[in-house]
Amino acid sequence: MLFEFVRNISSTKLKMSMILLLMALMTACASPVKTQPEIATNGAAGQHEQVMAADTLYRVMAAELEGSAGEVSAALSNYLEAALLSDDPDVAKRATMLSIRARSWQHAAMAADRWQLLEPNNLDATKALATAQLASGNYKAAAYQLDLLFLGMTGTETEKWQAITRLLENSPGGEKAMDLFQQLIDKNQLSGSPESVATARLAQSRLAAKLGNLELANVLAIDVAATLRQNPQAQIWAGRLALSTGGMESATPYFKRAWEIDPGNADIAMAYAKLLHQQKRVLEADSVLASLPQTGTTIVNRMLFAVIEQSPERAKKIYQSLATAVDAETPGHALRVARAADLLRFSDDARLWYAKVPETEDGWLPARLRLAVLRSEAQGLDAGLLVLEKLKQDKRPDVVAEAWLAESQLRQREGQLQAALVALQSGLEQLPDSVDLNYSLGLLQAQLENVAAAETAFRKVLSMQPNNPAALNAMGYTLTDLTDRHTEALEYIQRAYEIEPEDVAIIDSMGWVMYRLGRNEEALDYLQQAFAKDRNAEIAAHLGEVLWVLGKQAEAEKVFEQARDIDSQNPTLVKTLERLGL
Repeated sequence: MLFEFVRNISSTKLKMSMILLLMALMTACASPVKTQPEIATNGAAGQHEQVMAADTLYRVMAAELEGSAGEVSAALSNYLEAALLSDDPDVAKRATMLSIRARSWQHAAMAADRWQLLEPNNLDATKALATAQLASGNYKAAAYQLDLLFLGMTGTETEKWQAITRLLENSPGGEKAMDLFQQLIDKNQLSGSPESVATARLAQSRLAAKLGNLELANVLAIDVAATLRQNPQAQIWAGRLALSTGGMESATPYFKRAWEIDPGNADIAMAYAKLLHQQKRVLEADSVLASLPQTGTTIVNRMLFAVIEQSPERAKKIYQSLATAVDAETPGHALRVARAADLLRFSDDARLWYAKVPETEDGWLPARLRLAVLRSEAQGLDAGLLVLEKLKQDKRPDVVAEAWLAESQLRQREGQLQAALVALQSGLEQLPDSVDLNYSLGLLQAQLENVAAAETAFRKVLSMQPNNPAALNAMGYTLTDLTDRHTEALEYIQRAYEIEPEDVAIIDSMGWVMYRLGRNEEALDYLQQAFAKDRNAEIAAHLGEVLWVLGKQAEAEKVFEQARDIDSQNPTLVKTLERLGL
C-alpha cells in the first residue's frame, strides 16, 4: 500500500518527502544498514544476493519516480549516482541502458564505465561503453573498448567483424569510424593469413557501403573476392556493389562464381538467374533454376520468366511439372499451383486447385474468394455466391465480412448495384462495426450519388478510426464531386494528404478539390503529379478538364486521347467529355 501511495503522488517534492519517510520506516524496521552491501552466497549455485545500502536505494527509487514523471535528466543523474555508490552491477547496467535509451551519452559512458569495472568480463558492458564513447566522439577511448570487445568475443572471425561493423555503422563520425576499423585490422590482422585479412576487409567493405562510400566499398570488395574465391558471400557482395557502380556486365562474373561455388543455394541461384534474365539470357537463366531441386517455388519462378518473355508454350510446359514438384506434399503447394494456373488463364485447373487449399493454411480465405470469382465467371453468378454462402456461416468476423464484401463486388460486376448495396447492408446487420463494410458501403452510396447515405457511412468509419486516410479522402472527394461544400471537403482531403502524401488517389483528390475551389494552377500541379505516378483514366479526365479550363486545349486533347487509350468507358472520362462537348 505504501508503494502505491508513493506512486500516485504528483508533486516531485512530495515524492521526495515520501521516499525519505519510506526510508526512515525501512531503516527503523530492518536490521542496521551497512555502508557497504552485504553479500550472502547461495550454496553450490554460486549465486549471490545483495542488500542495497540505504542511500543507493534512495537514489534508485528517486530515479524511477522521476522517470515515471517524465523528468528524464533528474532520473538519469540519480541512477548514475546510485551506480557509483553501489557495488551491484545490475544497478550500473540499468543506469547504462536508460542513459543509452535517452541518448544521454555522458551519463551512459560514466555508468557503463562503472558497470565494466564491476564486471570486467561482461562483453555487454564493453559494448555499451564503446557505444557511448563513439556517440560522444571519444574515439581514442572507443578504440580501446573495441579492441577489448574483439579479443573477448567468441565465434568465427566473420561474426566478430560483423559485430564490430554494427557498432561503428551507427556512430556519427563516418571517417572516424573507418579509421577505427582500420586500426583494429592493423592491430589484429597484420600477421594473419591472407584469408583472415580478407575476412576483415569484407566487413570493412560493408561498413564503407553503410557509411555511403561506395567507391571504397567496391575497391575493397574486388580485392576480397579475388582472395576469398571459394566464399560465395564474398562473391555476391562484390557482385552487388558492381551492380551499383558498374552495371550488369561487370557484376555477372561474381554472381556466376558464387553460383558455381554453391549451386544448390536457391537464393544465390535465383539472384544469378534474375541477372541473366535482365540481360535477355533467358535460356541460361532457366538452366540455372532447372539445376536446383524442383520445388514449387523454383518452378513458379521459371514459369514467371517464361511468361515475361512471352513464351507461352515453355511456360505451359514448366507449369505442368508443378504436379511432380519435390515439395508437392508440403503446405502451400495447392495455393502455389492455383495461382500459377490463374496466371496462365488455365481456369479449370485454377478452380480445382483453389478448392483444394486446406482451411488450416494462411491462404485459405483468399483462395476461397478467388474461387468464388472464377466460378461466377465460368458457371454464372449463383455458382460464385454459393461459395460465399459457406463463408458467411463462419464464426470468424473477418471471414464473414470478406464474404459479404465479395458478394457486393460480384454483383457490381454484373451491374446489380442495388443488390450489391443490399449485400453490404446485410453484412452490416451482422457486423455493424466493420470498418471495411462501412467504407465499401460509403463508396457504393457515393457511386449511386446518395450523398447523405455515403456521408453517414464514412462518418461511421471515422468515428472508429479518425485518422483513416482512405475514409478521409473518400469523404472529401464525395463532398467535392457531388456537393458545393468544397471548403469542408478540402479539410478532409488535407488531413488525408498529411497522413499519406504519396498516395495517388489522395493527390488526385487534392487536385480536384483545388479545381472546384477555383484554384486552377494549384489543381494543375497536383493532377500532373498524380498522372505521372499512375496513368489512370479518371485522373487523366480531371487533368484534361483543368488544362481545358486554363485555355490549354491542345495539351488537354492529348491527355484525353491518352485517357481513351487507357479506358474509353471510364465513367468519369465519359461524363467529362460530354460536359466539355468533346
